[in-house]
Amino acid sequence: MAKFDYNKGAFWLGVITLIAGLLVAYVSTQNNWEIAEQSGAFDRPEVQLMLNTEPLEPYTPIKILFGAPQISDASNVAISTLPLIIRNSGNRSLEEASLTFRFHKIFTRSALESLEYSMVGGVQASRVERNFSQSGVTDYSSYLIPLINPGELAMISEPLYLPNMKLDVPFEASTSDDVKISANLGIELAWKFEASLAARDIVSRSYQFELSTAVSNSLEELTQHAVSEINNRLEEVRHRMNFFEYLNALVFGIDSERVHLVFNNLDDYVVPGKGMLWFSHSDPGLREIYYRPVSWRLLF
Repeated sequence: MAKFDYNKGAFWLGVITLIAGLLVAYVSTQNNWEIAEQSGAFDRPEVQLMLNTEPLEPYTPIKILFGAPQISDASNVAISTLPLIIRNSGNRSLEEASLTFRFHKIFTRSALESLEYSMVGGVQASRVERNFSQSGVTDYSSYLIPLINPGELAMISEPLYLPNMKLDVPFEASTSDDVKISANLGIELAWKFEASLAARDIVSRSYQFELSTAVSNSLEELTQHAVSEINNRLEEVRHRMNFFEYLNALVFGIDSERVHLVFNNLDDYVVPGKGMLWFSHSDPGLREIYYRPVSWRLLF
């Protein structure tokens, strides 16, 4: 007759009881999860800031090249718009969304407050509150949107002054045999400004823009200008690296870069006694160019 081992029996009984308890807990958790999922408890709003069809990356430089047949000079002013899209890509309504631009006063953003602004998309302009304020050397332009439903988008056209970003700096030098040389050094600048996107239940994120301008008569001509600048950028990167550093970047990769093109045909308006004002009444032409800042053709 077999002898029953009560110690082993108690052990296995405990194991079976534990497994049964875990199974019951798992089934209960799965049921609760499915109920919560069906009720929308896990629904979240997801906000994206976009230029054209591509989401912009926060906390990284966003390079924008504006092109127009005319840009501002000493007596004339050119004004374009930056068309940004706020999109709710989540499955829950986005509440109290705000987009705030921060400009240095050198942008003379306050002078553009008399202009009408536009907003299109799923959100009606009447539902948008717009504010402008100043503090120290900073101008703030804000758009407040009470509600953006799932899948809905709102496009904000923020007016921007288009400055001449090219400077001719005169300089003098002497050769080794003491011959005086004078010339102009061409310098291209980029103006920087920031925008913050925030909403209820969404962590605020910051976008860093770098604005440059070029005289262009079409989006294609602006693209050619951008390609020329990119080639200069490739040459600059190559000169900064020795052979092995550059080879390492080619083999192991380096992050691609992107430049956004915005082209506007501007209408002119004569301001008596003050000069010409150029501004846009039409939607701008948009394009993105992606490129790697290293190239095999520049290795040797």
